[in-house]
Amino acid sequence: MKTLVFESLACKCHEIVMSSTIYVDKKYSKNYLQKKKIDTGILQINKELRSLKKRATTLEQRRSKLQDNLDEQKKT
Repeated sequence: MKTLVFESLACKCHEIVMSSTIYVDKKYSKNYLQKKKIDTGILQINKELRSLKKRATTLEQRRSKLQDNLDEQKKT
């Protein structure tokens, strides 16, 4: 009994997904979802790049301070 209910539910879910996909295809375009995924991927990459650039700037400033301290110690 449980298997029959599960299969019926899985079939209904599949029908909903397929009808949603057809709706999106008709309303927008066939490539809409693919373009959306690509745009989302690009946005995530840009966000990560900004984060890495900030991190790199912080590390460069830290290195500069350490280098200045080392130069001062060499003078004394």
